[in-house]
Amino acid sequence: MRNPSEWVRCVECKHEYELPALGEEMGCPMCGGVSWVSTRIAAAPAPEPRYETQKT
Repeated sequence: MRNPSEWVRCVECKHEYELPALGEEMGCPMCGGVSWVSTRIAAAPAPEPRYETQKT
């Protein structure tokens, strides 16, 4: 019997993927990062871009 699928988000690149079964390759399929969090945890909003004003 297989557990219900669990979706996770890579901490490095933010790619969402289905968590592999125990014993299979655990890294992110996009970047290879091994740290992830459940997609049930809301992602932090992306920071606003910071622009420096140039003096003319």
